[in-house]
Amino acid sequence: IAESGASHAVDAVIAPLRDIFAAIFFISVGTLLDPTEVLDHWPLVLVLTALVLVGKTFGVTIGAFLAGNGLKRSLRAGMSLAQIGEFAFIIAGLGASTGASRGFLLPVVVAVSCLTALTTPAMIRVSERVAADIDHRLPRPLQTATSFYEAWIETLSARKVAPSQQRRLRGRLRLLAVDVALLVAVVVGHGLFGAELARALSPGVGAAETARWGVFAVVALLALFLVVAILRQAHHIGEDLAARVVPKRTGDGADLSRAPRRALLRLLEVAIGLGLGLPLVAVLSPFLPFSSAAIALALVVAALCVAAWRTLGNFQGHVRAGTELVVELLARQGEAGVSADAADPGASALRPLEQVRELLPGFPDMEAVELHAGDPAIGESLASLNLRALTGATVMAIAREGAG
Repeated sequence: IAESGASHAVDAVIAPLRDIFAAIFFISVGTLLDPTEVLDHWPLVLVLTALVLVGKTFGVTIGAFLAGNGLKRSLRAGMSLAQIGEFAFIIAGLGASTGASRGFLLPVVVAVSCLTALTTPAMIRVSERVAADIDHRLPRPLQTATSFYEAWIETLSARKVAPSQQRRLRGRLRLLAVDVALLVAVVVGHGLFGAELARALSPGVGAAETARWGVFAVVALLALFLVVAILRQAHHIGEDLAARVVPKRTGDGADLSRAPRRALLRLLEVAIGLGLGLPLVAVLSPFLPFSSAAIALALVVAALCVAAWRTLGNFQGHVRAGTELVVELLARQGEAGVSADAADPGASALRPLEQVRELLPGFPDMEAVELHAGDPAIGESLASLNLRALTGATVMAIAREGAG
């Protein structure tokens, strides 16, 4: 309906019906709520409220950032969505009615929903300031990565791809789906039928405990093999996507595109790992003991993050060398004193940038900006301008007239 062009007319027609059902729903929830149970469990209400505020803010921010929305927009989205809604009432009510959860959970969930709804406007108001503060406190490699990553993802979504590359990517995605399906089948099958299989094998091995541990060892090895296969496929998919944004240089000489391509690859590996791992943990946790699925995901993501951090440190040095190259080219252009510059202001800055794009692939959306007397930025420091937090732009180099 929203895409039909008649959404406004339809919304006006169904508004009375919507209001009636909304009133019935919330009144029915209110009649089931015992305020004394909220008071009796107020520590739980506060703990769950804090978990929702922190967990949803962090989760939405990370997901939105890895999707290429930038740190500022991602954090604002996370702080705007840090609440639970009426669907949580339905889940809690079903749990209480079926005996899967205790009766006090529904009033606790309603109280948490009310508290998170009340805190959301305040969080939205401070989200921009919080984003600026976080960006200011990030380590330099992460600051550089957040600036480049958004532009890389935009390039990835906009760039046209050859049919052969599309077929190769689809093939890798199919293999990844097969590996994930096999992992789910192995773990779920062990959870459902592992005990029966161990009992069936126990007469042959002599002891039920030996059979149980033998079945567990085989399943663990199969699961480990499939996890390694999934990580390899994720790595290959990341390589294909990174090569689309920063193609490999052919010919003699050093491949100056390697550092940005590897940085993007590591970030894509983290994104794919989280995108696959979190649903797998939700599916497999009921069939694994002691939160082992969450622990395994934490170890894998930690390893990916360590690898990404090391690569981003190398990329930071690459970017620093690139900025020095920009400054050197601008200084040389200024010393040359090309006569055409007077007729075309800004051209002297644009020509070096064209050379930089050729020499340093992976530096997207670089533009020269000239400041003149009276401009608001004159006399301000980069810290006071705070361009990256406010606009997403990063100052790569500064060339001053007569100073380089």
